[in-house]
Amino acid sequence: MFGLSPEWLLYNGRPVASALVLAHEAELARLATLTPAAAHIGVVAGDPAYDRMLASAHLRMHYREALHVAPARKLITVCTTWSQRSLLGTWPQLFRELAACLPRDEYRIVGVVHPNTWHGHGAWQVKSWLADARRAGLTLIGPTEGWQAVLLASDLIVGDFGATTCYGAAVGIPTLLAGFSDADVAPDSVGELLGRLAPRINRYESLRTQLDKALEDDRAAEDTRSEKNAPPRYAPIAELMSSCPGESIERLRALCYRHLKLPVPQAKPVTAIIPPELVAIPTPDVLADLVVCTTTSRGRYTVSRYPAAIEIDRSTADYLDDAFLVVHENHPQQALLRESPVVLGTAPAAGQSLDDILTAILRRLPAARVVAVPADNETIIVRIRDDRRIILSGNDTGLAAALVYEWLLTGGGELPPELIADTGADRVVFSLRGSAPA
Repeated sequence: MFGLSPEWLLYNGRPVASALVLAHEAELARLATLTPAAAHIGVVAGDPAYDRMLASAHLRMHYREALHVAPARKLITVCTTWSQRSLLGTWPQLFRELAACLPRDEYRIVGVVHPNTWHGHGAWQVKSWLADARRAGLTLIGPTEGWQAVLLASDLIVGDFGATTCYGAAVGIPTLLAGFSDADVAPDSVGELLGRLAPRINRYESLRTQLDKALEDDRAAEDTRSEKNAPPRYAPIAELMSSCPGESIERLRALCYRHLKLPVPQAKPVTAIIPPELVAIPTPDVLADLVVCTTTSRGRYTVSRYPAAIEIDRSTADYLDDAFLVVHENHPQQALLRESPVVLGTAPAAGQSLDDILTAILRRLPAARVVAVPADNETIIVRIRDDRRIILSGNDTGLAAALVYEWLLTGGGELPPELIADTGADRVVFSLRGSAPA
């Protein structure tokens, strides 16, 4: 087993450390079997990271709020350990495949990458590997703080055989395995148990279908367990995480003072909760969308927005057959901008007028039929190439412009007093404040 075999613990037949901290009694028994010469240095002290998660579980909704995850939106957390056999090592495309197939109004994707990967390759390299997924809305959590809060806030974890995936399952989050190396987990360990209990993703089938099924199956199983008063699905994993949940900080302090040959302070140590501000990360700006918009009745639409700038083959994505582009003028890929029928502009700077911005975009981009710019935090100006101008209340410029374009595609006519979009996770209403004919 990694970390408990003689080559990791002994030098010339003797332990190199004076104490080896273990989370569970089962690990102590495994140590005695694998490396008897080191059995006497084993100390069962639980897991301080797991204890912090248990102490902070009541803040789940606060973490979701800090991550900008609305109640009806689903938070998908992708966890990868290090090594070539990790999720990132065996399926690096998964981050962008998820970003490409999940409507961004309904799902938020966060990546948790092992610290060894950050430090071994460097932050620049990790961010470069995932650059297009980040432009499509992926949020990366740093290597030291915040990952526990993200796990607690998650609706679903997509992971591998690493510790973060185990932590997520242990606190009861539905889990799918996307890169699991059975050879890298010890028999009867938490990782091996996770591999037996958690379902695995088939990379040749629809990712969204598998994710939604995992969430639905978990809800159904939870209802059944509640009726039968049965333990949670991943209760065996939680039991193996620590022999002394809630006691780790006290046991670790006692161990340290013992080795320092100092008396242990009388005051009890505390397990600090994880503050929500650790994950108060700005939502990435998605500057290019493929929008699927359907008119359900006059002024009412269903809308799904998929990030457009993803380096992935979408030739078989039939759900995008009727999609159209909505691209911000600041998007770095000029090819997308040049072909987009809907273009978003930047709010005017001092000395600029809205008319100048709208006119310049239409002149610069001949394919654009609809251009929209925020006039302020609650007002959007939409201009059509034939010079019609529409003023809407609201703050989602891209969504407002998409609805106006769909209205044009379906014949135009008289504008209704409201344009209402059902995005799957929310209902967004834009009120008509004014319009001017060509």
